[in-house]
Amino acid sequence: MCVAFDRGYLNRTDYADLFRAGTEIRKLTVAFMQSMVKAGSGVKHVQKFKSWTDQVWETYERVTGKLRPPLFVAGSGAKASDVQPIERGSEPKPQTGPEY
Repeated sequence: MCVAFDRGYLNRTDYADLFRAGTEIRKLTVAFMQSMVKAGSGVKHVQKFKSWTDQVWETYERVTGKLRPPLFVAGSGAKASDVQPIERGSEPKPQTGPEY
């Protein structure tokens, strides 16, 4: 680019525009390289985030001490049609508090 300007193939405004664009690209490249090299940044430090669904099921398992039902386990092959409905009268009665 400098040679083209020196030999008269580019006028001054075109050369200035191209030089500015090149400077911007260089700044972006240097900033990207620095971000990849600095500690605590870059692809090597990307954290895998758990989905909200998995967080809720982990809380459910921790609080209740029960595993999640097979219908909600990924890859279990369970279907909604496999779930047996609860018959009336077989549900546990809710506890209202200590009985005196």
